[in-house]
Amino acid sequence: RIEVFSEQDILDELKNIFGIQKIGLGQKIYFNSYEELLQRAKDYFEPFVRDKLFAVRSHSKGKFFSASKLNKKLGALLYEHAKGVNLSNPEITAYVFILGENTAWFIHSFVETWGGYPINKEAKALSLFSGGIDSPVATFLTLRKGVTLDFLYYDLGSREQKIRAIEQAHTITKKFIQTYIPSFFIIDFTKVIDFLRTLKPASYQNIVLKYLFYKVAEKFMENHYKEKSPLITGEAIAQVSTQTMNNLYTLSKHSDIPVFRPLLGYTKNEIINLSKKIGLYDRAYTGKELCAINTKNVTTSAKDEIFTECIEKIPPELVEETANNYKKIKLYHTHTLDQLLEKETPLSSLPKEIICIDCKPLGEGYEFSFEEAWNKVISLPKDFEYIVVCPTGSKSALIANLLKEAGFIATGFDYESYKKSYGNKE
Repeated sequence: RIEVFSEQDILDELKNIFGIQKIGLGQKIYFNSYEELLQRAKDYFEPFVRDKLFAVRSHSKGKFFSASKLNKKLGALLYEHAKGVNLSNPEITAYVFILGENTAWFIHSFVETWGGYPINKEAKALSLFSGGIDSPVATFLTLRKGVTLDFLYYDLGSREQKIRAIEQAHTITKKFIQTYIPSFFIIDFTKVIDFLRTLKPASYQNIVLKYLFYKVAEKFMENHYKEKSPLITGEAIAQVSTQTMNNLYTLSKHSDIPVFRPLLGYTKNEIINLSKKIGLYDRAYTGKELCAINTKNVTTSAKDEIFTECIEKIPPELVEETANNYKKIKLYHTHTLDQLLEKETPLSSLPKEIICIDCKPLGEGYEFSFEEAWNKVISLPKDFEYIVVCPTGSKSALIANLLKEAGFIATGFDYESYKKSYGNKE
């Protein structure tokens, strides 16, 4: 038992500390006689039992007093102020915990907590974090088991999704992680997406992307994380094509690192309800799923021989180069979201120019089709910072990456994020 006395309301903070099983609200008292104990208990509990069905539960550490005798006597004193007694389903329970010959706690209610184990009790792991609904819930459930986690985010091209992911990870950190400052790693996955669009058969593009999620994480851990930790994912059986039992088995069979899936048996509604209860649902990214490269005729039952042929086509340097192209943000409690985003995106004093790929600019700017952009953007002047926009963020991410490799300052946006950041600004 830990006794906490505070003049401030710290209940929410206590509820979010993993390892606390329950919190009793009440008062610690000192008494000189059995009669004084009864009178003080009557005075304390009378307002709580008024017009309610009640019960009395007492416990005497060291057997200083008879608990059953105390229950009856205190119950008799409170009865005239209450609606009645109900021992099986009371509206209010008066708890009396006698700690010594002259010390007791009066508890009028117990508050639900998250329970679990204190963080740092278990080993370390890396959470594959998308900023949607599933992976934050999987992260929460793993933290609640005492596991120390950092966050790994694959940038597939949507700035809106990246901002939501950082915001959610920061919210989880401030709310539930008190014992360390986690890192948020961002890995540029645009070259992987570029390669996968050429992969045949196209029906295997999505599952090979998931395979590359695992392989890049493995290489990243090997090169930069200094230890091969389990990978935590938000996968649940049959939720999407890559998460059928057959496809999860195929992926696990070809993975060299352990992949833990806390949500495996959850339904989508259960995950959503838990996301709301945790307080993350309103921050979740719900836009276009960029990891669904192909949306037609995708395989839900991958054949191992075809899958093996597909992964053998992956250029050996692709995994290494992708794993080494990362940024790290420390999720300090005291930082705002804007401060975290400043650390992720270098600030530039250059004037900005908009490049729109397969969409119309809100103000002045360049307008290219995706096919022609590859040749035309390289000839643009380098004394501008380029904001590259496309409807989903995937094509703009590829063009922005091409510009950066050529020495430009460029950032890819999906169209909705672009409108929020630059709407009505020319």
